[in-house]
Amino acid sequence: MLSRHRLIWYFTAAVAATAAAVLLARGRADAPSSATDRDPDAVVEEMLGALDADPRVQREETRALVVRVAELAEEGRLDSAEAALALGLLRMNQGDAAGAEEAMRRAAEQRPDWGWPHTMLGIVLFGEKRYAEAEACFLRAIEAEPSWSRPHNDLAILLRTTGRLDEAERHALRAIALEPDNVAGQNNYGNLLVELGRLDDAEAAYRKAIALDPDHPAPHYNLACLASLRGRPEAAFGPLRRAVELDDAFRREALKDPDFDALRDLPEFQAIVHAGPD
Repeated sequence: MLSRHRLIWYFTAAVAATAAAVLLARGRADAPSSATDRDPDAVVEEMLGALDADPRVQREETRALVVRVAELAEEGRLDSAEAALALGLLRMNQGDAAGAEEAMRRAAEQRPDWGWPHTMLGIVLFGEKRYAEAEACFLRAIEAEPSWSRPHNDLAILLRTTGRLDEAERHALRAIALEPDNVAGQNNYGNLLVELGRLDDAEAAYRKAIALDPDHPAPHYNLACLASLRGRPEAAFGPLRRAVELDDAFRREALKDPDFDALRDLPEFQAIVHAGPD
């Protein structure tokens, strides 16, 4: 199941990056002239404001600012925790785990009281299956910024992945308490509830995530998976179709996802998964 086994951060996203938390897909060419021509410190401030409003780095403007700050760091024009963070995000997107780790560690050393670099370093280490180190990073992020929901959510995913389900639920619920309207928190809590066998509650969590953001594909996909696992094919087709419409990666995932084994030969399922290019 794509969204249960990828990180939040599909987010995160995020947030291995799914094992990368950000999508800087357009690259340097998208940095607007207003960013390239301005004082570097002003660009950093704009990037931080954009990250606060768009922590999953979904918007083109946020991506462009992150790329521009990373570029300034590479040029030696910025040497700060914020610049190192941007460079680490860029390295994550490039699939350079070692480079991302080095940049995030530098950012964390320069600003140990800032949650972002600890959290993003945890994501990098999670992607490398260095779970104990990643857990320590998420705990440091929580210590630095106890009112920030994201490291609780990320830690819940790690704990679920490593089979510590009771601890995972405590952090998942804390993330939701801190930010009830966060789609990733609701979606990932649904994933945990599936693992705990509380399927009615899982469905409610996915539906809550969909109500918060109908255009986020992951909870639609997970709701379809859950319906298939419960032997309710007719309830699976609509959410699966919507997930595929929003992101074709889910169509490709459904082709091999064992959660859909019970539906695989049905014409409705075949019509959805063969509706676009492979």
